[in-house]
Amino acid sequence: MDVTTVHIGSGTTAPAFDTSWGASTAVPVLVLMALAVILPVLVARRFQDTQGGLSVALLIAALMLMAVATALVAWMYLVQNADTTILRDAPLAATLYFLSIGAKTSILWAPIVLLTGFSLAQGIERRKGEAMAARK
Repeated sequence: MDVTTVHIGSGTTAPAFDTSWGASTAVPVLVLMALAVILPVLVARRFQDTQGGLSVALLIAALMLMAVATALVAWMYLVQNADTTILRDAPLAATLYFLSIGAKTSILWAPIVLLTGFSLAQGIERRKGEAMAARK
């Protein structure tokens, strides 16, 4: 297991993540990618069938994915490093550390959210066209 130390603020250090590719990496990536397709669709159902409503839904889905990614990062940290003193000694620094890594995961899920959004937008425009044709 390749473990190095990273500086996360206030002179506090923490062991970095294991860099091996396995269940600790593949499973969270697959979960995030699946949620990147599912969440926009589920959230968009709650909003008016307009492009504006879709934009708000995509933003909410992205924020939800960011929260899930940050929680996954924190969970993986706690599973791989049983030392929880960093959370007790510097909770703000630890939270910001996990948020920064969670934000970096957006390179994986953001394109999928955008593609899902484009697909949903096409559906909205198709339904608008069908409604206009039905009125004639």
